[in-house]
Amino acid sequence: MSEFQHKTTSTLAIADGDQTGFYDIPAMVAQCLGRAGLSIYRLDLGVRGDSIAYETDQGAVTLTQRMREDGVRQIAVACTSAATSGREVGQKLCFQITRALVARIGVASVFWQPTGARVLPEDFTWDAMASRPRKATDPGFRAHSRPAISAVA
Repeated sequence: MSEFQHKTTSTLAIADGDQTGFYDIPAMVAQCLGRAGLSIYRLDLGVRGDSIAYETDQGAVTLTQRMREDGVRQIAVACTSAATSGREVGQKLCFQITRALVARIGVASVFWQPTGARVLPEDFTWDAMASRPRKATDPGFRAHSRPAISAVA
């Protein structure tokens, strides 16, 4: 899998007192990928213990753990779908993985990147997220372009 195009992310704020270890998560994610019918080509468990990456036939999935300054543990889920799969595949996969984690570990809130919404775990449903407007983006911003440099005479 060499060409990735559409990236969707979510961030889970883990509830105080949740004892789920970061390395308990790979089995949960692999089960979710299997139910979705995806083939896992590569699994990288990260050397420092703060990242997990999968490469599948439909794209890449990366989970990253970090501690916020206020001591809240966060897990970021990033799904980058293959150029041939389209944006919706990545969004649905990210949603399914996030929803599976919400069901199995203590989550205080979920931030859904496509809409910019932070919701309670029980409010994180596909219908609720799909009905929200996409977050506003600056139409003048282009990630891969640079402003033209004009010559001064």
